[in-house]
Amino acid sequence: MAYQLKNWAVVYKDWDGYTAPEAMKLYLSGEVYGRPPRESDGKEFPDGKRVWTSSVKEVNGRLITTRSGSVYELVGDPEPGYLEFLKEIGRVYDPANPIKVIKANDVDPEMN
Repeated sequence: MAYQLKNWAVVYKDWDGYTAPEAMKLYLSGEVYGRPPRESDGKEFPDGKRVWTSSVKEVNGRLITTRSGSVYELVGDPEPGYLEFLKEIGRVYDPANPIKVIKANDVDPEMN
């Protein structure tokens, strides 16, 4: 089951300014909908609660699987600040595939 994430953004939660971009983990931040209480500790996630996900593990269009195994569906446009950031760094926003993840071995086959 996928939880919906609205008004979302891609973030580098633990970026220290020194870590190489390819070594950083991506996270999502946004307003979650349809997520039941967490089984491990009963933490509540009322609709519209702003959350940070665990790191992104897999991207399939607008469905994102995180390291914890949760699946999020990116609903609607990202938060305006994220769109502004993409524009500043020269990236074009693709609504069908809004997050691009490149694995190191996809860039340099010698690394396998």
